[in-house]
Amino acid sequence: MTSRSPSSTRNKKKSVTDAMSDITITELPTVRDLQFVNSDKFSSKKVNIGDEVETGSFTRASITYKYSTGVRDLCLTTPRDILLSSNGVEEEMFTNKKGTKTPTGKNIMKFFLDLDNPEHEKFYKAIMDVETVVDKKIKELTEDGNMTATIRGVYDLKDDRKKVTGHVICARLIESGDGIVYSVAYDDEIQMDIKKIGRCTARPGLTFSYLAPDVNKTDYKINISVAQTYVVHKSLFPLRDRE
Repeated sequence: MTSRSPSSTRNKKKSVTDAMSDITITELPTVRDLQFVNSDKFSSKKVNIGDEVETGSFTRASITYKYSTGVRDLCLTTPRDILLSSNGVEEEMFTNKKGTKTPTGKNIMKFFLDLDNPEHEKFYKAIMDVETVVDKKIKELTEDGNMTATIRGVYDLKDDRKKVTGHVICARLIESGDGIVYSVAYDDEIQMDIKKIGRCTARPGLTFSYLAPDVNKTDYKINISVAQTYVVHKSLFPLRDRE
């Protein structure tokens, strides 16, 4: 997966605007300079944590990766010909202990991984390796070593007999508090409005960051975000809800 510079997509955006008259060129996110590593070549030894930054009342840090060109934010993807099933972009819901669902105001994409697909399992393992490395480093950095780091949005898929058949990765779009989206999407090599993505297969580029816990709490949360994704649309018939 390669990142495209803004200039390389400027001419192609016209066809997107023609197809979707309610989207203007200025509404499409600027394509950022990203560097990707696919799960076939991923090494957990190259994962590290970046400097902590305070944003409002939160303290965050990005998860970095040592590429051949230097240390940059980790952006994990699948091998070129490996696509993951997805229902597209949907509203994120918070479910309380009583089962009541409440919108969080954020948008997510769910990516479904099959247990019997070796490349899917490799991708899943790379994600869980990120959790292992960050958890170890957090313990090393804290005085008493009782802090933990757990990844959010990764779940097992189970059949009616409770047997694990795969995994689901829930990744948030990168968007500001006032709804400006920074995640980039491509459909047949043409940049598109990511919120228009429906049922598809996708090759996502996922970034990672952690959120430091409040005072008196010990659990660092590792968040997964969609930085960029390539999609191939499928029929409108939805995948089964596997939450």
